[in-house]
Parts: sequence; C-alpha cells; structure tokens
Amino acid sequence: MKDYLQMIYTAAYHEDKIVLTARGFTELFPFSGVHLYSYSPLSEIIEGILQITDQGTSPLKIRDDVRNLPLLRKAIRIQQAVYAEGSELIRLSPEKYLKMEFYKSFVLAVPIPCNTTVVGYACPGQYTGSKPIGDDLLQALTLYGQLAGKAIRSMNPIDNPCKLSDREIAVLQRMSFGESVKEMSEFMGISQFTVQDYVKSVTKKMTAHNRVQAVAEAIRQGIIK
Repeated sequence: MKDYLQMIYTAAYHEDKIVLTARGFTELFPFSGVHLYSYSPLSEIIEGILQITDQGTSPLKIRDDVRNLPLLRKAIRIQQAVYAEGSELIRLSPEKYLKMEFYKSFVLAVPIPCNTTVVGYACPGQYTGSKPIGDDLLQALTLYGQLAGKAIRSMNPIDNPCKLSDREIAVLQRMSFGESVKEMSEFMGISQFTVQDYVKSVTKKMTAHNRVQAVAEAIRQGIIK
C-alpha cells in the first residue's frame, strides 16, 4: 500500500490522483470494480465521478442526497468503511440502487476524508476474495481511504506555486463550502481572528481581490476541489 500511495502523492495532476485512488481499490484489494463519488458536507449531496468495471473506466452519472442513503450516511458519520448484504442491504438501500447490477449482492461504502471532513467515498464491488468480507478487510479499506484522502490533497511544489500551508488550504476548502468565519472557527477549533488572518493571507497569496476569486483560482489550480 505504501508504494501505491506514493504514486498518488507524486502524480502531476489532481485528476491523476483521483483515478489512481479509484484504481487502488482494485489494485490493493480483492475487488474488480469500484464506484467513486464526491460528497459535499454543506449540501449533503453525492455526485458520481468515475466507475471501474470489467468493461473499463468510465464516468459515473449519479447524483443523490445522502439523507436518502442511510448506510452511506453512517459511513460518513463514523468515518469508517461499512458493509451490508442480504436483508440489511434491502432495508438500507433505495430500490433504484438495488436494480443496478453493481449493488445487487452487497454495498460497501468507504469514506475518503480531507483533514477531518469527508469529501468523497468509494463503493468497491465485484468481490473476488475467497473469504467473506470481514472486519480486517473493512479496517484496511478505512485506512486506505484515510491515506488516499491525504495523498489527494497533497501537492508537489509545481502544483502549489502560492506556497500555501496545510492550514491555509483547509481554510480555502471550507471557504469553498460557503462557510462563515464563525463556522470555520468552530469547526477548526481556532479563533475567529485567526481564521480572518488565514483568509487574508490566502487571498493575498492567490493574488485575488476577494474570497470568491481566491476559491475560484484555487479550484482552477487543483489546490482544492
């Protein structure tokens, strides 16, 4: 896993990090397919990014409210991989997902956090292992999701020409969620004055005139998503 994560860390572009993260679920674990989603904590909306199946890699066109998906909501809340099959799968999954071949046998949700906020998750599928899915595999998937999240948000010097600190990037990300200074202060456990200082510093480093422009430029450069 260490060598594979290093590939994500050193990938030149943000898009490459995303694809490598998805492929990690099939390269490192006994699955031949995976669905990768983004998640917005502010709106609680999930959106499909890409899918890997036996037919190859392709875009994933799914958009839903996490409040309609109790299993996924649990995974995000506890920030651990969760699994359901059989009657539990039927009870926790909307009918439209049960009709999809990918989710017919089981659902496995692995959160992908950035700092302490879940910004995406993966649903590995097409299990190829010989043993039933158990706690050891779920723990390993949880760890991979956590480490992949750190690798995705990491940047090479060329990707971070503004030389932003980790805390400044975290503030930028929360600015993109539309949070107020007070909300950022409460979430990050720092004073509102400190948050304001970070907002000023990132705006200056991004050579932006305001918060909106700073966020837009950070997204364009792949610093945040």
